[in-house]
Amino acid sequence: MKIKSIAKIIQGHQITDEELYKHTGDIRVLTGKNNIKGYWGNQIVGEEDLPCITYPTKANSGEAYVQETVFDANNTAVLIPYSEWRDEINLEWLSFKLPSIFLQIQTSKGGVSYLNKEIIEEYDIAIPKKEIQLNELKYYNELKNLKLELENIKTLINKIKQQNILFDDKLNKEIILSETLDYVSRNDSLSEEGLYKRSQSIEKSKKKITVISGSIDGFYGYAPFDKSLHVVENRSCLQVVTRGNAGQLRFLPKGIYATNTNSMLLVIKESKKDELGINNLKEEEIYLKFLEIYLYPFFKNYSSSADLSVFPLTEAIKNVSIDFIKYGVEIINIVNKFRTIEKYENKIGDILNEINLLLNKQVTNENK
Repeated sequence: MKIKSIAKIIQGHQITDEELYKHTGDIRVLTGKNNIKGYWGNQIVGEEDLPCITYPTKANSGEAYVQETVFDANNTAVLIPYSEWRDEINLEWLSFKLPSIFLQIQTSKGGVSYLNKEIIEEYDIAIPKKEIQLNELKYYNELKNLKLELENIKTLINKIKQQNILFDDKLNKEIILSETLDYVSRNDSLSEEGLYKRSQSIEKSKKKITVISGSIDGFYGYAPFDKSLHVVENRSCLQVVTRGNAGQLRFLPKGIYATNTNSMLLVIKESKKDELGINNLKEEEIYLKFLEIYLYPFFKNYSSSADLSVFPLTEAIKNVSIDFIKYGVEIINIVNKFRTIEKYENKIGDILNEINLLLNKQVTNENK
């Protein structure tokens, strides 16, 4: 059944702030995100058109909202069921159904998504019996509520990760980061073009470098070992993102690493290991994993206050003060607890992906 057979679609119009300022009234002016832009005396629907559905026509394509009272629409389309279909369709059910349809049929121009009225009108949608609609609606609501709860948990986890860690077991002194850590400079020559040229001879090289860019997921590529590059060799270290998601950190296990201009590397000074209580490679790795957790709030805050497009790592390690913490049980426990939190965070991410698939599942094959 084509959508144009069950409902008419009215396109909203552009309403400027100046127009709203000059007029008075108590009619809501709704945006595509269902926010109230203001009030005036005009309306796009009458009481006889209610309830109806609004949806954005660009940028936020993939949303739909049920409206129960009169309103006007700013760059927002209105779907009004025909009278003979009002008893056949639950509009809440339809508002859940439409977003996945919109995502399938939206077009794009200049990187902005659009919903074409004519394409929507011609879309074939199955309208099941009211009882089935209500059962599906219950299912949608349960998934939506679960999704909201999980997203709230993810938000809480992110807040926890951004909190400064307070210690009981510390030596009652602060140190500048540069007293404990050395940085390894980035390599301008490991740009996309530079890496491509170097990688042509990688098969002939006995050793290869893992090249890192501005992401903490995966690697940028590989290059043959070259003494002229700034590298970390056969050591574990920390990656610090300096562009984009500036201030993010990632622990890297023992290996050979180099970065391009989007990241830098941090290593523990050999001369400080005894003072920090680090006696072997495993303890060094655990301490670096701890620093990945411990330094994140400091770097994130420093990145925000610096108000620069590039995170000034060399400046930060000279200015950021932290508690001097020796390697011990407390550090091991913190690392283990945060790894557990990350496992839960990843699991939540997997579940959210499954929920999104389930929410979209019932409409993906509907028009085929």
